[in-house]
Amino acid sequence: MGKVWLAVLLAALGLAPGRALAQGCGDDDSGSSDSCPVAWSYDDDDDSSGSSEEEVCVETSDVVGLQRCRRFGRGWDVTGVPALRLSLAGNARRARVGHLSFRGQAEHHNETHALGDAGRDLHDADLLTGGLTARLDLTIFDYVSVGGEVSFAGASVSGAPRTDGALVHTPTSVSFLGGGLVLGAGIPVDVFTIRPELFLGGRAVLLSSETRVGDCVESTLSDTAEWVVEPRIAVEWFVGPWTGLSVFVGTNVLVPGEVNAGVQLSLHARSYDAAPSR
Repeated sequence: MGKVWLAVLLAALGLAPGRALAQGCGDDDSGSSDSCPVAWSYDDDDDSSGSSEEEVCVETSDVVGLQRCRRFGRGWDVTGVPALRLSLAGNARRARVGHLSFRGQAEHHNETHALGDAGRDLHDADLLTGGLTARLDLTIFDYVSVGGEVSFAGASVSGAPRTDGALVHTPTSVSFLGGGLVLGAGIPVDVFTIRPELFLGGRAVLLSSETRVGDCVESTLSDTAEWVVEPRIAVEWFVGPWTGLSVFVGTNVLVPGEVNAGVQLSLHARSYDAAPSR
């Protein structure tokens, strides 16, 4: 009688869609107690004919019971996929431009006028800028990464009008276009990753000015460039299998007092499974 109830229960489970099915071996009517490895499948289709079966464990030799089983998370941690990370950050920077000199040209009435400005002539040479940063990283060892980064930031500025001959120019804004190499390490701590990093690169600094000759008014750019060496520390929190949210802070050692901080959203080609990338 007990075997009859067991057969009814197994038949009921087999008819329920979206449940795990266990398929055994042996004939209940024969009364045999022989058993074999169990293969599990998952059917998320109402039509049982469309179900698929995937073995959890497979025999690796002629020794009975010696099997290789799937590691938890292997279904979404694809080791064949490069360990890439694509990130977009919004950041604020305390930028210092008092040490910079800008050079450019202004065109008025078909004449070219040389344009020169110094950062120290601005009313405030210590600027608070806002911007965006995009980067792509590749983990090349378990905990070491290398990547590239590009960034844009800007701020409004003001200064007293300056006169060079017939040309009068007044600064209005400063823009920063940067790019370079990022070397880093990732130290996993549960769902968090601590990332010490070093940015090595440079940036172009563009000063926009309103220039005037008589009644002709134009907007003119003058520019300069500088190197940037910026150590950073970041903490990333995995908010999803492929998504991380980070906060970071860094300082440009070539310009004392310059600080960069922001929030970064990252997409990982490899999903998080609390294990090294190998």
